[in-house]
Amino acid sequence: MSETPDIASSSHLSQDSLGCTWSQWGQSAAHDGQSCVTGQAPSNILHHIVYDPFEFQEMAEGGGDLFIHYQAPLNDESGNFYMMQKGGTYTPCDPPGSGTPAPCGIDPANVAKEIWFEKKYRRSHDGAFQEAWSFQTDWKPYPVFLWEPVFQPALAGPILYVPGAGGSVWQVLTVLDHPVTLQRINPFDTIDPNTYVSSGITVDRFGFAYWNVLQLDPTTFENRGFLVKAAPWGQTWKVDYETLIPGAPAELDSCFYNFFFATPRPARPWPPSADALPPQFICGRQRPGVNITPAIGRDGTIFTASTADFAFNYAYIVALKPDLSLKWATSMRGLVNDGCGVHRPGFPEGDIRCSTTFSAVGVDPTPTCRPR
Repeated sequence: MSETPDIASSSHLSQDSLGCTWSQWGQSAAHDGQSCVTGQAPSNILHHIVYDPFEFQEMAEGGGDLFIHYQAPLNDESGNFYMMQKGGTYTPCDPPGSGTPAPCGIDPANVAKEIWFEKKYRRSHDGAFQEAWSFQTDWKPYPVFLWEPVFQPALAGPILYVPGAGGSVWQVLTVLDHPVTLQRINPFDTIDPNTYVSSGITVDRFGFAYWNVLQLDPTTFENRGFLVKAAPWGQTWKVDYETLIPGAPAELDSCFYNFFFATPRPARPWPPSADALPPQFICGRQRPGVNITPAIGRDGTIFTASTADFAFNYAYIVALKPDLSLKWATSMRGLVNDGCGVHRPGFPEGDIRCSTTFSAVGVDPTPTCRPR
């Protein structure tokens, strides 16, 4: 459920004034998940809108947690806003978490029975919002067990871009009293049910739209990923992530996984010794992570992120030129200082989680491999 608040002014405190010295995400080495600034306090409830009628059933399936990524509402210059709403059917597991009657709960086959809508809400004179119209899309989320990927349209002036089936995007005119479908922008020859818009949509200042696509092989569970660029008139360009990054491990190369996959699995702490190496398995081709939405710089540079299909710790930040050719790419391996030996205030066990024979403080203690 959603309550749409009015925004009140509030003071903002600097990171220094709050004693926040952690320079990475998560606010601290403990990954508290809190921001270093004070947010604005809601002052008035304008309307109460239910955009996920299955929320409580989904929470029961998650043991009280909600593993759903919801859209960020979109606002236009007239004070209207646009928000997703889920419909269709959802079969809860009985009891929650049992997997029966299959498919149920967060099983992707059950989630695929839901229907996604994008709704326009118009603000009335008394400040409340009323539904103006609803647009039904044929988008389905990329099948992920345990959580649900995001459905995130984009608004560019009077044009709404809505994720659709098969890696396509709907272009919708918003200014009338009903949605007007202008076109389905499809970068592929067909509408393949195993091809998914796997990210939010981004629109640059010239009106070009960008999104990521994953093509899933239902037999091998391998993925191929594309970055798509679309002009307002419907012309598309795309680039395969597998071809983007020089020096990245190839599809059939071996990548280090982690000690969780070792047989027999060694006792913690990991690594069990300074020279221990985790098992190696096939890397898989480079592709975008689910929910990775492209970002566009003022000079037109396109920023995205890539990972090996089966070895997620082989990841890269990627910058592309407007023609989708590579500008630069950099590996993220060994750069995130939240591994073993990092002091976590209030969590003294965080200082001793490394093996006593492993001295690379801050490096993920699981793979113990050099950056690549």
